[in-house]
Amino acid sequence: MLIRGKSKFRAPHSSSTRGIPRQSLTSAVADKLREMIIRGEIQEGEQLRQDALADEFQVSRIPIREALRQIEAEGLVQIVAHHGAIVSSLSADEIGELFDIRALLESDVLQLSIPNLKEEDFQKAEEILEIFNKAL
Repeated sequence: MLIRGKSKFRAPHSSSTRGIPRQSLTSAVADKLREMIIRGEIQEGEQLRQDALADEFQVSRIPIREALRQIEAEGLVQIVAHHGAIVSSLSADEIGELFDIRALLESDVLQLSIPNLKEEDFQKAEEILEIFNKAL
């Protein structure tokens, strides 16, 4: 989108130059719930109570309810009448697909972040890799 100046057209400041990512509260809650489900912190079949989540995340129930609807559309939870949201059970194929997608996305994010990494970031990565190798 171009903004008309007094004598010429100029491009507006892009969001990448401002450096402040914008995210709605609902999106932040949905991201956190998604991460907790994928990492197994919330087990499949577990009921998600809006009031408990609102207390844990220190938000009102409205962004919780909207976030649950958002991740329901992704198939991570099922909203059942009179039971609330329940974490969906994923098949082995679905889990594999999620990990494949995550691997693709994370490699792209890493590639974009490398120019901004500092020496301490590389040291931390080495420590994590060492822990990972010992765990194997």
